[in-house]
Amino acid sequence: MKELDLMHALEGVDDNILLEAERLEHRPRRRLLPRIAAVAAVIALLVGTVYAAVMSVVVEFTDRTWVYHHEERREDVLYTDIEVDYELTEQEITEEAMDFVTGYLDEHWRVSLNKAPIGMVSTGQSFVAGSHYWEEDGEWKRPDGLDTHYFRTLAEAEDFFGMDFTLPDWILEAEPHAYSVTDAPGARLRVLTPPLVEEGEEVHDYLESAPIEELEQRIVPGYVELTFKVDGITPELSGVSGEVLFALNEEAAFGGYTYQLSMPLDRLGEPSYPALDIEGLDGSLVVFPPCETAPGAVSAYYTSGGVAYILHAYVAEGCEVEDPAQLLLPCLEQLG
Repeated sequence: MKELDLMHALEGVDDNILLEAERLEHRPRRRLLPRIAAVAAVIALLVGTVYAAVMSVVVEFTDRTWVYHHEERREDVLYTDIEVDYELTEQEITEEAMDFVTGYLDEHWRVSLNKAPIGMVSTGQSFVAGSHYWEEDGEWKRPDGLDTHYFRTLAEAEDFFGMDFTLPDWILEAEPHAYSVTDAPGARLRVLTPPLVEEGEEVHDYLESAPIEELEQRIVPGYVELTFKVDGITPELSGVSGEVLFALNEEAAFGGYTYQLSMPLDRLGEPSYPALDIEGLDGSLVVFPPCETAPGAVSAYYTSGGVAYILHAYVAEGCEVEDPAQLLLPCLEQLG
């Protein structure tokens, strides 16, 4: 499998399919009951779920599978879903940044009122500003007035929000490539509201029936999400893509956050789940060793200071390494 194919595999599917499924990849959640660590530990032993020691990150392969027909290879590829649940804490950002994300969200909401706001709702039932598009005549288009904001670097985003991200310096200082075929270069900004309805309720019904005055009160910033894709720092790593996600208020933080993607396990092979044993970083790795169809890869899912991080690192084509985790771990160990 080529490096580009592997990048798409780890993120779900090829770019055009990724666009169709992107709203399914990230979903805030409302928690009905708090998790109990002792019970979770027992469940982990029974079903193979990976639970971090202090319960801030949960990595789970689900039993959901789906098939995508890959036209170039003229074959069906079987994908299996993976979910990562994050516990978050409320983050304080600069007044300038809060004013900006509030205006960003409000602008996208008002434009969407004429273009079906249902199409801008995540599976977690939050309204999303920053990535709305549709396909027309073979091209991906966005509504007029819905420009996506990009930061030139993640270091620039740090300064803007008044935060320090727990990422390697080479990721912070790199100028990211376009994250998908509809994006411009840079770290893409998305702003999500807290979930608009309680778990189990139907958000589409709510959007169609709720008075506009009530909806206006619910369209407030809950989460900030930054996505990026950069070159690797070593010849062994061809590149790294990932996300930074943080909550802006108590409601959003209490709800937590679920990251969902799909991976072709029949092509990537069976992964291992070593704990990310680094002080200050709470999480897990998902490691795919080299196999006949892929050179190997490693993903890191962790929290630091109540902020969620996702890193997908891709082994360069032709690189021979038994444990891809060793290509990423030195960078993460410097953060502890």
